Amino acid sequence: MYCFLQAADISKDMEVSFVWFHEEKEILKTILPMKMGMRWRTYADKNLRGLKGDSKVEIKGMDGNLLKEIKFEAESLSA
Repeated sequence: MYCFLQAADISKDMEVSFVWFHEEKEILKTILPMKMGMRWRTYADKNLRGLKGDSKVEIKGMDGNLLKEIKFEAESLSA
């Protein structure tokens, strides 16, 4: 699973965190840099390894404040 982020008008170098949850339990936190500038793109990924059910990704700023929450339901793939 991938989560992409595009930001604009970044006034200083900073970090964002992508926090992955499955059934309300945190399963991974990835901290990534964002550099000062007009536009910055980055992404984080997580292999769900067969997990099924309610999941989400929270994108948080350096101060820990929630910037965005993306909810999804993980399902198994049919052949």
